[in-house]
Amino acid sequence: MIHPAPTSLDAGERERIALALHMKAKLVLLDEARGRKTAMEQELSVTGTIGVLEHGARRGLVEFAEAIGRLRKTTFRASPKLLESLGRRR
Repeated sequence: MIHPAPTSLDAGERERIALALHMKAKLVLLDEARGRKTAMEQELSVTGTIGVLEHGARRGLVEFAEAIGRLRKTTFRASPKLLESLGRRR
């Protein structure tokens, strides 16, 4: 259980964090800042969608620029500065 269980998180984020704690997971996937902050306060390692895409690109499973281009066409939100800096690293 998350201690304390913040009401500012939605049910999915609370359940994901609780499950990660219960399973002693090494990593939890969260994109929302509040959920990430809460998970890190619970000493969980956190990555997000972009982190998963970066990992996949490093392993040759996805083409990072193409994946980010597709992601930008969805409702996914990320800082334009973050996306720009990631594009320069590739």
